[in-house]
Amino acid sequence: MRILVAALLLAGAAAAQTRVSRVSLAAMEASFDRRVLSVDVTDPFMLLGTTRGLYLSGYGAVFTAEVNLIASAVNSPFRPEFTKQEIARIRQKKQYRVTLLKQHMRNALIGAAASLDGVPINEQIVLGVSLFYFNWEDRSGLPAQVVMQAPKKALLEAGKGNPAPLEAVLQVQEY
Repeated sequence: MRILVAALLLAGAAAAQTRVSRVSLAAMEASFDRRVLSVDVTDPFMLLGTTRGLYLSGYGAVFTAEVNLIASAVNSPFRPEFTKQEIARIRQKKQYRVTLLKQHMRNALIGAAASLDGVPINEQIVLGVSLFYFNWEDRSGLPAQVVMQAPKKALLEAGKGNPAPLEAVLQVQEY
């Protein structure tokens, strides 16, 4: 009986150690929102809604967001249509900004790994960003979604200045 009680206490202690609080997830949500909005203060990304995060026990922390890469590319009564040349420039600019977004996503993952103490070292940190497009845009060659993930351990190493483990395991998928 004592062994069973001890085993239950140990299991409970282990479960308590891997608990990720809603407060820590909310802090990472707000951190990513700030990163997105500060990419370029003169021509910012447009965050549609706010970032949402959740913890999946045994897997890791997952965050999602929706972003318009160019906030200024909007039809209005003063600008009802874009020319073909403007549409081509918007597409080219969005291609560049996807690269910029990926850099910020990578940095956000490294920051999240350092801040999410409750996530075990062997679990994943994932950030998925859905990209918004208007129906008039030329989306050829542009992803609808970018998903980036890595084990917390590799992200922590990268945060200490050792990017080699992260480069070996970082997964970047575009859909």
